[in-house]
Amino acid sequence: MATALIVDDHAGVRELYQLYFEDEGFAVSTAADGTAAIRECLRNSPNVMLLDVQLPDISGLEVLRYIRVACPDTAVIMNSGHMDQPTREEAMRLGAVACFEKPFRLEELRAVLGHLPRAQ
Repeated sequence: MATALIVDDHAGVRELYQLYFEDEGFAVSTAADGTAAIRECLRNSPNVMLLDVQLPDISGLEVLRYIRVACPDTAVIMNSGHMDQPTREEAMRLGAVACFEKPFRLEELRAVLGHLPRAQ
């Protein structure tokens, strides 16, 4: 089964995306900050990570830098309520597969997920 890690400091946002990914057939884990996200990624190496840019401890971009090295097979989708062009460009340069500004339409996320390989 494909796995997903949802990283956001707002519990309601995590819950919303968790339900969405579960409906799409993913086993889901969540993290409320960057440190927990890195720990969870190292523990379970998810197929995909939905990663907020603004986290309470370290930035999502710093998490992405670490994940690209520690979990290179994890596809990272960045999202933020404040996704400016420099942040988007940096995220893509660091290896994010997509960047969305919140709120984004779930159809956009579904399209990105449809292009990613899934574990069986």
